[in-house]
Amino acid sequence: MRTRIENHNLLSRCLRHAGFILRLLITIACVIVPGSAFGFVITRTSSPIFYLDTSIVPTLQGMYVSYQINNNSGVNYPDIWVRIDSFTGGFISPAPGEDSVMHLGALGAGQTKTAFFYLQVNAATAVAQNHTIRVYPSRVVANELANATFSMTSQETIQANANKVVTVVTGPTPPQLGGIVTMTVSGDAGTIGASRILSFSPAAYLNWRPDAYEMISSSITLSGGNTGTYNDQLLIIAGTSSATTYSAVYQFRAVNTTTAPTTVSPISYISSGTQIKHTTTGTYGSIPPIAPTDNELTIGKQASPTQLYGPGTLTYTIFATNSGTVDTILEDFVDTLPATPAAPSYINGSSLFNGVTIADPVISGSSLTWIGVFTLPPGSTRSLTFQVSLPTASGTYTNRAVAHVGITQIDTTLNTADNIPAVALVAQGILNLTGTVYLDANRNSQKDAAETGTGLSLFAKLVSATTPGGPALQAVVITNSSGIYTFQNVIPGTYNVLIDDNNTLTDVVPTLPSGWIGTEQPTQIRQNVVVVNANVTGQNFGLLNGKIISGRTFKDNGAGGGAANDGQLNGTEAGLQGHQIRLTDLTGTTIYDTVTSDVSGNFQLFAPATITSGTQVRVIETNPSGLLSTGARVGTTGGTYDRNTDAITFTFAATNYSGLLFGNVQANNFLNDSQQTGLPGSFVLHPHSFAANSAGQLTFSFTQLSNPNVPGWNPVIYLDANCNGQLESTEQPLSGPISVVSGQQVCILIKDAIPITAPFNAQHQITLSAQFQYTGATPSLAATNSRIALTLVGSPASAGLTLVKAVDKPSALPGETITYTVTYSNNSSDPLANLVIFDATPAFTTFLSAGAAPLPTNLTNVFLSTPAVGASGFVRWTFGGALSPGKSGTVTFRVVVSQ
Repeated sequence: MRTRIENHNLLSRCLRHAGFILRLLITIACVIVPGSAFGFVITRTSSPIFYLDTSIVPTLQGMYVSYQINNNSGVNYPDIWVRIDSFTGGFISPAPGEDSVMHLGALGAGQTKTAFFYLQVNAATAVAQNHTIRVYPSRVVANELANATFSMTSQETIQANANKVVTVVTGPTPPQLGGIVTMTVSGDAGTIGASRILSFSPAAYLNWRPDAYEMISSSITLSGGNTGTYNDQLLIIAGTSSATTYSAVYQFRAVNTTTAPTTVSPISYISSGTQIKHTTTGTYGSIPPIAPTDNELTIGKQASPTQLYGPGTLTYTIFATNSGTVDTILEDFVDTLPATPAAPSYINGSSLFNGVTIADPVISGSSLTWIGVFTLPPGSTRSLTFQVSLPTASGTYTNRAVAHVGITQIDTTLNTADNIPAVALVAQGILNLTGTVYLDANRNSQKDAAETGTGLSLFAKLVSATTPGGPALQAVVITNSSGIYTFQNVIPGTYNVLIDDNNTLTDVVPTLPSGWIGTEQPTQIRQNVVVVNANVTGQNFGLLNGKIISGRTFKDNGAGGGAANDGQLNGTEAGLQGHQIRLTDLTGTTIYDTVTSDVSGNFQLFAPATITSGTQVRVIETNPSGLLSTGARVGTTGGTYDRNTDAITFTFAATNYSGLLFGNVQANNFLNDSQQTGLPGSFVLHPHSFAANSAGQLTFSFTQLSNPNVPGWNPVIYLDANCNGQLESTEQPLSGPISVVSGQQVCILIKDAIPITAPFNAQHQITLSAQFQYTGATPSLAATNSRIALTLVGSPASAGLTLVKAVDKPSALPGETITYTVTYSNNSSDPLANLVIFDATPAFTTFLSAGAAPLPTNLTNVFLSTPAVGASGFVRWTFGGALSPGKSGTVTFRVVVSQ
């Protein structure tokens, strides 16, 4: 790089301030030799002559030099580093502990900062000793921005008693690592010689610790005969020779710890007559040293998240904590990314310090280094965050971080002599997806403890749900003995799992060996299996070697607009739970399978592979009590149905069959046997109700028997339209059949007129039949229900008793409760004594409870006799006292419809 003289105004000012005798000296100090291509100006602001004194003990062989770095490039540089090197001549070199590097930080366009270095000399010489100042945009020695070469000579000096240090103060005490140490020196220059040179250095002994205290600024103030303040300038040409005092304030950054006090040796070299003399050092022994440096800085580290399953983005945070009482500065953060089990990659632009975006780190291998001026206020924590992309390799990723003050490492402890970086661990997990392909021996579509593998040679395939057409991501063997399969290293996502007879990844159509079918997951594919952050288990498939015969048993009552009793499922006809379905041979001797219909009435029979094609088989339904078969549909069997045996018969062809339907209805309910007592020449009413559980034609008829055989009995059936048990003028005798639908209640009254000639205690028994023809049934289907109506002829003292029986609902399903209420009344003119009411639980019901309402006047008590709860039998109420004329009461009993 060529050099040239720049900044002539600065040079002219230097020459005007100097006498002729010093022109050469000052020219050497002010010549600027920049890197011309970048516009940086490098100016020396310290003496071009290295002053020393080897005649005293300790010798004075150290001196600070200073160089102003001015950015005239027009570019804002975020980071500037200055180095001093290329020493020639053999007399002058860096002092012990001087690393020859200074970090200036950001340097904006037009901005100037000063770099200080501590040098040593071994003897006086007039031979030019050269060195070079270099400017870089980073700590790395690369991409040099500018350089300038400077010459020095060295000269022995002597002490001058008039040039003395009055006071030296340093602080804080103790210094804190990364913080500022200030040295204040007050001195008396005495009368200044003709050359008027004042050269300052905060240290002159070679035991000074430039490695612990990096000089960052100076400010020298003259008073007395000369005045003025000179910042970052160690060489001053006084205006006059008058006696002058000075105050020099030097600032250092504590960049290393010390274990012993550091001796202070500030010096000034001042013209005295025609010589240069230095501060007398006789009093230096009384100057307090700098106490050992204290570290109050630590580093912490964390990662978020700490557990991943598959590739992802990690956020690392490095915490820097200053527990001290002064501002401190960190030079850098160094984060070492793991190389195993794989190498994460830094995400550009993700770095933040204290929430503010900073430049990306310098990356060297797995090391990330952020270089800058990172200020930590006292008693605070600041964070540096950044992001990396974590690869899929499973295992634990160990990340370490430290920081530096100068070259001193800051880690998790206050001890700077150890090496305990901050560590963050991230686990990249191994996720497995497992299941079992099992022989579903009991055909319940779920794996039971004793059920194991099928013995088949099968494979499980893992397919991304986003690309269900394949190819599969993995194909693994299904262990034929246990049936277990495992997909390993599954990354989070949504998948389809299928079973197949090959391990070809491009084939994603499930296939089973001939003769095998699926129970659990009958399509042999599980869709949308979600894997998040834990192993997924239980992805099972049930298989059987045989065929399935499926169908449904249902309530064929025409609900929801369907056709009743046709054996066809239509409308909203509901399924029937708990019906036994069997698959047998033609004779019924061999039972291949037996199942019970589920809550929706569905059933699946298993036809084992032992049934050969061409075998005649039967599917037989067995109804619970209280149900009547109406018809069936043979589905895909092509067989025939027989209602008498409730069976579908067909020829087995070694295939699956479906669509078998068995229609059923609940038996109709014809309620209320009746017993009434009346006087000769009067009549009694016998109430009855019929509850239809399907659609059909209802016809009532009766037979009668009297004892003794007295002529004149003439019973008539009336339709009790409002079901109130009373014969009203608008209600007419019933003639012909009645059309009813499921759930309809039909109430009737039998008016039985007692002949005038009937003797006391005569009886007339009417057997009432309800014939029901089911609509739509093929072949035709009919059912008959009967009830007894008994008329007794009594005396005036007993014949006035009437009984009316009512029920709380027209129909009931299995498991429901029915409540019967019997109202007794005395319609005679005399009290009725020895009153007994007798009833019984209806068919298909069991007893639950019974009771009596508060008794009317003159009935003193009631004794109740009943079956046990859950049993069937008679209910009897025996009353004490007498039922007065015109009085009435009620008794009740409750039953449960059998399942």
